[in-house]
Formats: sequence, C-alpha cells, structure tokens
Amino acid sequence: MRLHRGFSLIELLVVVAIIAVLAGMVLVGVSTIRALAKRSTCGNNLRQLAMALTQFATDRDGMVPLLYDSVKQGNYLVWDLGLRARGWGLLYDGDFLDVPQVVYCPAAKSVTNMRYNATGNIWRNNGTLTRASYGIRPEQFVAINAVAPATLPLLRRFQNDAIAADGCSQGNQVMAMHVDGINVAYGDAHVRWQALSSLAPAWHAIPTNAAWSTTYDAAGTALWNGLDDLR
Repeated sequence: MRLHRGFSLIELLVVVAIIAVLAGMVLVGVSTIRALAKRSTCGNNLRQLAMALTQFATDRDGMVPLLYDSVKQGNYLVWDLGLRARGWGLLYDGDFLDVPQVVYCPAAKSVTNMRYNATGNIWRNNGTLTRASYGIRPEQFVAINAVAPATLPLLRRFQNDAIAADGCSQGNQVMAMHVDGINVAYGDAHVRWQALSSLAPAWHAIPTNAAWSTTYDAAGTALWNGLDDLR
C-alpha cells in the first residue's frame, strides 16, 4: 500500500510565500488602477473648468476671472469672507458650473481644507473661506474682503498658456494628491498631465508652509511660466 505523506514545513512556507507575492502584486495593481482613475477624473474636471472659462469669456466680452486674493497663493479661493466671489466662485455664481464638486480633485480627499463641504471648508459659508483644490492662474490682484473687479484679464492672452491646475499654491498639497504629477488645463481648453520631474526646480521652490506668504509670488510665477513652456 502506498502511503501519502503531507506537505513538509518547507513546502508550506514556499506556498505561503508565493501566495503573499501574488497578493502583493494584486494590491499594487488595484492601487495603480485607482490612482489612474482619479487622475482621469481630475483631468475631466479641469477640462470642464476650462470650458466654463471659455463660456464665461464668451458671455463677458472675452474676459476671464484669473484672480488671486491678497497674494498669488490665494488663487484657489471660491469665495472670500462674506461670500465675495473669486475665480471659481464667479463661474459658479454665473451658472457656468453645473455642480460644485467639479472644482475638487478626487485625489485631494486627504488634504486638509481642500475637500468639498468638509469641516473648515463649508460650501458657500458666509463666515469662512471656501477653497477649491484647483488653482486658477493668478493674474489679477483682489484685496482681501474686496469685491472682484468688473474688468478682468482677456482669455485670448492665454490661449497657449496654462490657466488652471491641481493645487499649485503649496507643493505639499499636490504631493498628497497625485504624488508624481499634476493635471494642467490650457487656454484652448485642452488638458495635459505633467510629471513633477519636468517642473523642477520651479516646483521645489514653492513654499510648503500652510500660511499664505508673498514668498510664493516669484516661485508661483516661475511655475506657471514653466507650465506654459510644457504645453
């Protein structure tokens, strides 16, 4: 009679190791798919925003609200205190945006104060700032708590330039989103993925502190100009 022996300890360990490796490969694959899906949704959001800016320009004699509040780092505000509209807020108040969620990158859920209707970032709250996770090109200054000016930059000046992108106000914010790159919308309404490696050293010059500072202005200008060159 032939006796059937069981698995040896070494054989069991080999099987367990193979299963662990396969499980790790599956998890990495799922994580990659999720990241790519968020990147795609983010790109679609920015495409909608670029189209909304085009529609705004058509309705407003070619002008677009490429505004920043106080310092150029304040280019991602939707509303200032007292519901004074800034870039994205002017689009929303003018019915150029269908839903508020379009100004939020799906990969920004872990970033403080850059999520839709989150604590500290309530949508259309009269007493606090409302922030988007996308930055608009900071071209025209608006004083804090002031009403947006009637005369705005002309879109035709930026047909070949970047007009909106994943939060370009603070480097650590984007590093907590897509990690390795950003989506960028251009004046002709096309969107491109730009690897962070292609933005150095301008990217690394961006302050990572949470407080707004004029030290961002020069670094921010260099970054937006760099995005123009990558079109």
